[in-house]
Amino acid sequence: MIAFLLFLLLSINSCQIGANKDFLTGLSYSYDGLSVERVFLVKNDSILQTDKFPNQSTVYMYFEGVEGFQPKDGKVFPGLSLEVTDTDNKTILDFPDLFEQYNKVGITPEVASVLSANITVGQPMQVGLNYHWKITVWDKNGDGFLQSNIAFLVEENY
Repeated sequence: MIAFLLFLLLSINSCQIGANKDFLTGLSYSYDGLSVERVFLVKNDSILQTDKFPNQSTVYMYFEGVEGFQPKDGKVFPGLSLEVTDTDNKTILDFPDLFEQYNKVGITPEVASVLSANITVGQPMQVGLNYHWKITVWDKNGDGFLQSNIAFLVEENY
C-alpha cells in the first residue's frame, strides 16, 4: 500500500498540468504534458497590456520556457495551429500546422523553448468588432499540448 501511494505521489508530481490567465488582456492558457513559463502578446517590440488590437497591426503571441517535448535523436517535433474566429464562430484565419516544415528534421529543444506566431489585424476583420484567437501547440512525438486563447477587439489604427 505504501509503495502504491508513493508511486501515485510521484506520478502526480511528474505531470505537467496547469492554467493561467492575464486579467489585463484576457489572454488565457492551459497545458498538459508540456509546460510553459509564460505566454504574452507583443506589438512593435512592446508587451501588450490590452485586448484591443489596432487595425493594420501585427500582434505576436510568444510562448516562453516551453518544455516537455519527447525528443527523438536529439530533436523535438512541435506542431502549432492558429485560428481566428468571429463572434458567430465563423473562421477568419485557420492554419492547422504552422510548423509542418519541421516534420522530418525537427528542431532542437532549445529552439522549441521559445515559440511564437502572429496575426496581422485587417481584412476580413473589421474595426469595432470582436474576434477570438486560439493557438494550440502539441508534441508530434507525445501527448503533450498547450493551448492559448484571447478575445480581442479591432480598433482604429491611430
